[in-house]
Amino acid sequence: MEFLQRNLRPRLHVSLGVSCAIALVVSLTPLIPVMASTTPSHSRLVGDFNGDGRSDLASYDAATGKWTVAISSGTKFTETVWTTFSTKTGWGPTLVGDYNGDGKDDIANYHAGSGNWWVSQSS
Repeated sequence: MEFLQRNLRPRLHVSLGVSCAIALVVSLTPLIPVMASTTPSHSRLVGDFNGDGRSDLASYDAATGKWTVAISSGTKFTETVWTTFSTKTGWGPTLVGDYNGDGKDDIANYHAGSGNWWVSQSS
């Protein structure tokens, strides 16, 4: 996303697969309310969590321990709670990647207190 110099309105370059279109963005809040939070306890990640080639969004809320994933259809996002961590705090780096080779992005989390990496696999 970049900002237009004169009026500082954000614009988004949308991939059409073979070219790119520019769209002015007024607000993302109606599309993805969970992802629009400015609370520092929220982690936000981009990945293809269902393997359809579209970028989806994931958000972690440290207050509840919930991971919410917003799956993109290309025109809208559908949100679901993916999992809830029983240990809500102490998580360090969070990385997106296809760790089991199934074509769907997974989320890896490091917990400093235990010294362990945990991988949440997409299904």
